[in-house]
Amino acid sequence: MANTEATIMGSKTNSSKAVSALGYLGLAAIVAAGFLFYSLA
Repeated sequence: MANTEATIMGSKTNSSKAVSALGYLGLAAIVAAGFLFYSLA
């Protein structure tokens, strides 16, 4: 039981790390797009 709980917790932290990494990537993409749009405007 403790093993499965630890595995679930581990997968949860891994997925949250992936989600935050994706969020940072999306934020960087938005900033880059905004900067590009601003320089073209």
